[in-house]
Amino acid sequence: MLNRFPLIHSSDFEQTRATHAAYGLGLEPAAPGTARGVVRSRANGYDHADFQLFAYHHDIDMTLTAGLDNPHYWVAVPVRKDAQDSTIRLSRRAGRVASPTRKDPLHLAGETITLGLCIKQHAMMNFAAPYLGDDNLASIVFDPRFDISRPAFSVLGQMVAMIVMQEEKDAALLSDPIRLRAFRDMAIATLMHFCPNTHSGRLRGAMAAPGPRNVRRVIDFTRAEPQRALTLADLVAVAQVPGRTLNAHFQSFTGLSPMAYLRRARLGHARQLLQSGAVATVTDAALDAGLTHLGRFAADYRQTFGERPSRTLAKSRKR
Repeated sequence: MLNRFPLIHSSDFEQTRATHAAYGLGLEPAAPGTARGVVRSRANGYDHADFQLFAYHHDIDMTLTAGLDNPHYWVAVPVRKDAQDSTIRLSRRAGRVASPTRKDPLHLAGETITLGLCIKQHAMMNFAAPYLGDDNLASIVFDPRFDISRPAFSVLGQMVAMIVMQEEKDAALLSDPIRLRAFRDMAIATLMHFCPNTHSGRLRGAMAAPGPRNVRRVIDFTRAEPQRALTLADLVAVAQVPGRTLNAHFQSFTGLSPMAYLRRARLGHARQLLQSGAVATVTDAALDAGLTHLGRFAADYRQTFGERPSRTLAKSRKR
């Protein structure tokens, strides 16, 4: 699975462990005292700007742990592959969900294929911001249990299995931005709205009361125009409602004023550029996101994400 994107095929445990460490992941045998010499392992992985897909297979039970400084969300889905028709089906074995700043281990059963989905922090934040307003993304923590008998987890697992299975049949799949965007949005929406987390109650309320059309117009416009200098008057014109109405609707739906939301969205865009290594300098990321006051950008970035923008860029270069 994901054979077009090999990461490591090795019988040397220490080599396998080092490869996982490069992705900020700790890999250890699940049973204490297990020999670390010859352990056959396969790991394939595809890296998208907003998420990563992995396929793991090890001889023995393993424990995969993201470090406390890992900002991303991880889902482990045990699967089995039908030898006759190559269909990927969900396994009855337990999966896991891991949240940032927590050591929620992902259990990889020996002689079992585990598909991994990593949702990057900026993608989760961009989805959550209209619902959760100015809440810190780190406060979103999922129940680590992944119960395949529950519909939400079954649907999420099937989405991950489906995209991996379709990639085997169609090499162009992971080059199609429209299909990848659809997968990203469906996976994040399913995880956020239907898998238990610290904001489940608030998200259910948001689902019951969808955002006003004028708010959605502004949100869509700001995402489509990340570099354009915008004023409140510009946003009011896009919304096609009076400024007082737009502000009231934004405060009710996102917890932010329109301009505060715009700045939050642009900080998220800058972080995406820094994390992906798509820019050479922090200044390039700020300007590409329409944030021209560099001193304020650095301060706001650190307050929002808990690290300096230069640190984010440096970590992207180590990968």
